[in-house]
Amino acid sequence: MKVAQQAAQAVIQDVNSEESVIIEAFGKVTDMLFKIIMFSGLPFLIWVLFQFSRLN
Repeated sequence: MKVAQQAAQAVIQDVNSEESVIIEAFGKVTDMLFKIIMFSGLPFLIWVLFQFSRLN
């Protein structure tokens, strides 16, 4: 139980600091996921535009 309390205290101190490692890691993961979603959505967008141009 004491180990869990120490770990929780370390996380709280890290999150409250100016240069938080945890928040920086979450930011990098979020940026990476955003880029993956954007690049995986480009082929779909191209397909939609192609289908739209064929409507006439």
